[in-house]
Amino acid sequence: MNNTSAHFTPHLLLVLSQVLIASSFPVTAMLDLNSSVISLNILRFVIAVVCLAPFVLFKPRYRNQLKQTWLKGMIIGGFYSAYFQFLFISLKHTTPLHTGTLYTLTPFLTAVLSFMIWRYRVNRYELLAYVVGSLGTAWVVFKGQIDLILGFHLNPGDWIYLGAVVCMSLYILSMKILHKGEDAIVMTFSALLGGLIVTSLAAFFMGVELGWLSLSTHDFTVLFYIAVATSLMTSYLTQKASQKLLSIEVTTYIYLSPVFVAIEVAILGGQFPELKVLPGIVLSVFATLVLLYFAQIKKRELSRASSE
Repeated sequence: MNNTSAHFTPHLLLVLSQVLIASSFPVTAMLDLNSSVISLNILRFVIAVVCLAPFVLFKPRYRNQLKQTWLKGMIIGGFYSAYFQFLFISLKHTTPLHTGTLYTLTPFLTAVLSFMIWRYRVNRYELLAYVVGSLGTAWVVFKGQIDLILGFHLNPGDWIYLGAVVCMSLYILSMKILHKGEDAIVMTFSALLGGLIVTSLAAFFMGVELGWLSLSTHDFTVLFYIAVATSLMTSYLTQKASQKLLSIEVTTYIYLSPVFVAIEVAILGGQFPELKVLPGIVLSVFATLVLLYFAQIKKRELSRASSE
């Protein structure tokens, strides 16, 4: 692999990851959420772990790595599991519109935590880009309705979802901190297995009944897609990319998620975005490019500092 392809491959992996994450919104809407949220989460992890297990357990090198990664997987998977728990609990008190908007705080929060851990400084241009990216995403989410954007306020569910935002940032940072050269597929399996264990323990202590036999074939099909496409594959792609990129680069692509949602809804449902949404898409793309530009500058500075 030449230097050019090696440079762009992690970025392409993250774009694909955001495409898959975006697909989860219209697909999840097809799921009957009358069952226990924790129960559905456990089943999602079970499907993902079972699908990935043969590729990891049947290879001696991967099995040996599991001895060093299982504890890391508990930590990473714990943050991953906690994100979804906060998400589903918050949706009982708020709307997807609000959570979708608050989700764009993840890149900025990750940048703040990166400064605290690695002293990655955020200059005024980057700060402006974070604001522009959040505004662009909000514009897309609220479909360009300025009155809704200006009337946005935090309700109890929003405060709960802020916990999910923190967990997502910690999930991304923990992948970067805990990775010590292990194969991405092993770290992915460890994280999914860790998420399964943590969620199962929570269900046990809370006395949650699984009730999987009451799920319809349609629900199982939807959960299978969510488990494989938006859990297993996105976790693997993010793990793979985070090994080569800074944490702030990984989260920057979050600003493109609403853009992909608009495109996928148009493809799946024939509901094309209105023209008044386009300014938000332009702002989101612009902010992403600006933040990636400054991330490259940071990487060169770190490279020079390490070589001195």
